[in-house]
Amino acid sequence: MLKKVFVFMMSAMATNCSAAPGDIADEGVDAVQQPVANRPLYRRFAGKNGDWDHLYTTINGEGTAYRSEGILGYCEPSYTTHGQIATVFLHRMWSVGAPNDHFYTTDESEAWQANQHGYAFDNVMPECWVWPAQIPGTCPIHRMWSSVHSDHLYTNSDFEYSSLTNAAPQRYAPENWQAWFMVSGRTPCGS
Repeated sequence: MLKKVFVFMMSAMATNCSAAPGDIADEGVDAVQQPVANRPLYRRFAGKNGDWDHLYTTINGEGTAYRSEGILGYCEPSYTTHGQIATVFLHRMWSVGAPNDHFYTTDESEAWQANQHGYAFDNVMPECWVWPAQIPGTCPIHRMWSSVHSDHLYTNSDFEYSSLTNAAPQRYAPENWQAWFMVSGRTPCGS
């Protein structure tokens, strides 16, 4: 008797599941789960009258009031390891009320501290796992804060980071945050 093994790949927010014809393997044949492609993390921006907000999302088209600024990097779709290094979950948070600001962190205690200061957990997007240290193929993501615009900004560009943190008057202040994303087609990092 042959058993059928169904391989489903579900995101954290999936509500419907279906198997494609290639998702079934016969018993006796090693069913190898194909690696899931890394998810792009889209960078989007909305701003008027000095109220700015950057939205980062794995859902293409989310935030229709925001304009696209490209792809920040690529998330691992689930917990994974590389040698002694394991990915960490990227928390997405949204300020409740003014200012309108999305905030992202990999630090659980920092997420809870932000929650105590008016940020709510905003777990709309599918899971996004990032690296806490550099591994081959990753680039650092810089986090900055603008008190003028009440906006957190994340970039993989050393030039943008340097330009915005050295602007006079200073528009963005650097924040101590460590995360590395897969960045396609960017060699070396920071260009």
